Amino acid sequence: MFETPQWPVMQDKGRLLVTIDEAAIMLSTSRQTIYRMIRNGEIRTIRLGARQRIRVDDLRMWIEGTASVATER
Repeated sequence: MFETPQWPVMQDKGRLLVTIDEAAIMLSTSRQTIYRMIRNGEIRTIRLGARQRIRVDDLRMWIEGTASVATER
């Protein structure tokens, strides 16, 4: 059974939300890719005033969903 990877930004006392930059680090991608994923509806955001945050659980679900697609091929 696989364990959830412990990303550095997730080790901060079980945070529920991360910034766009932190999400990019977690997925080893660029900010532009995260914004594209948001525009395409792949990842949802939560607005806190003018700021956007992404739920860590949503990132995990996205990872699990893409892993499922890859293993079905």
